[in-house]
Amino acid sequence: MENPGYFLYLFKVTSRFARWARFLFLPHVGYSHSPLRASSILLLSGFIFAACLFSPVQASVSPSVTLATDTEIATAGFFQLHWESEHSGAWQLQESKHANLEDYKVIYTGPDLARIISGKSDGSYYYRIVAANNPAAHMSNIVTVTVAHHPLTNAFVFFIIGAFIFLAILVSILKGNRNNMQA
Repeated sequence: MENPGYFLYLFKVTSRFARWARFLFLPHVGYSHSPLRASSILLLSGFIFAACLFSPVQASVSPSVTLATDTEIATAGFFQLHWESEHSGAWQLQESKHANLEDYKVIYTGPDLARIISGKSDGSYYYRIVAANNPAAHMSNIVTVTVAHHPLTNAFVFFIIGAFIFLAILVSILKGNRNNMQA
């Protein structure tokens, strides 16, 4: 269910219609029939049903803040979380090792709309943004980031290759400089 506010809106419209219809369609004191006839009831009900189906719906309950990340798998040792909202104020960035964010910890509180995270060990991390002053009203989606560092053996291999290339360049510069001095 992407937009729970739509169903809340329909419920409100239906309950208002029911209160109004009770006055129009039920017999009043002293009358032997209702103010509207059966054909009018069907026609009016059809118009209201069509209006509910084809009218633009403004959701009264929708996520007011959206959280996103620049990468879902962080191999470089850092990643960025950023969020967008129509509301301003202080935000709390919550982090947890569990998908349902039980035992979360608040790693940032403030007005910024982005945060760079680094220094995490390998594993999956779950993040959510909530408003600092009213967490229940302004809560974001949950974003998962998996940290998977490059293996340490790859780092050593690249270091050794780089050291060989550096030494080869240094030797060729020094050897070329000696040849120029002797001539």
